[in-house]
Amino acid sequence: MEQLFKAKTVQQFKIMEWLLANGITKDDIAQVDFIGEENLKITNPAGGYMFLSCDDSGKVSVDQAPPVPEERRDELYSLWCEETNDAWTEEWRENLTPEEISLVDAWDEKSNSGLLKVCQDILAHEKYGQAEDLSAEEDELEM
Repeated sequence: MEQLFKAKTVQQFKIMEWLLANGITKDDIAQVDFIGEENLKITNPAGGYMFLSCDDSGKVSVDQAPPVPEERRDELYSLWCEETNDAWTEEWRENLTPEEISLVDAWDEKSNSGLLKVCQDILAHEKYGQAEDLSAEEDELEM
């Protein structure tokens, strides 16, 4: 197997296998930046780049932005969970990197989707409950 870079972990080796399977050669790579044990930034000779990560199962994914370090992600998540309708609880959002903004936006999207689903479920339950009540009233009228 051609070595595109010196892999130090199983995840890095899996990323290299993935690159080779997708037709990437040494000539396609100008620089490899290791970001932790399971993330890489691959830069091509023209300056274009991509971020690759490999999970514990060996699945490789291409990311549009570098991963936010776990410690920072935990810090941001704690701040995100503590937000209220008070403006001062959202001030931490003002100085985020583009990668952190993407992460927080994803949390916001999931939260909004979840809240919408809960509201839809409540409405469906209320409609179903009202339908049961009407059926009971109709039964009483028929008697």
